[in-house]
Amino acid sequence: MCAHSHTCGYTGALNQLLAEPSLSRSTAAANDDGDGVDDEARNTLPLYAGLKFCASRNTDRIHLYTKDDVPLNCNFVPLDITLDNWDDLPQALSQHPENKIQVLRFVQQWSGLAAMKQRLLRRSGLLFHSPSLGLEQLSASQRPHSSTNRYLSKKEVAEASIRKAQTDGGSVRLVTRENFFNKRRSAPSLPPPDLER
Repeated sequence: MCAHSHTCGYTGALNQLLAEPSLSRSTAAANDDGDGVDDEARNTLPLYAGLKFCASRNTDRIHLYTKDDVPLNCNFVPLDITLDNWDDLPQALSQHPENKIQVLRFVQQWSGLAAMKQRLLRRSGLLFHSPSLGLEQLSASQRPHSSTNRYLSKKEVAEASIRKAQTDGGSVRLVTRENFFNKRRSAPSLPPPDLER
């Protein structure tokens, strides 16, 4: 249960739905919630098992996908669900109990994330079943590769350049720097000025 029950209205709705026995299409048709959807219409609503979510990079909206990564072409703002405003979602998601549980569970987990973690998930563009799984997926993809070589040696760079030139059908020209100071020393020296005059 949420410690802030006065600000988290969705927690009560989620707990109420989770407390009910697992609802299937047939048992959902037998229950009338007084929400304006008759039993026959509820029975025809599709069940989306394993919904995936994707946080918008530019807005607070969360986009919905099927478990096969097919977009459902609908989205919502988590604050709207918290305030029990399901107007942005189609009836299949707002009226089917199992779909509704998935959305409520997501909103509960999303609201519990720190702002920085929400921002990381937004910027990643990942599809995920839950925010915690999304963060795990993100951290797994960003693990640095362990390597003892920090920098490439001159020899390794030269070899890589030669290989690349050969695969592209080019050639390599070796350019060396002449030592400026060695040139001066090897040049003939002028005789010292004659001071006896």
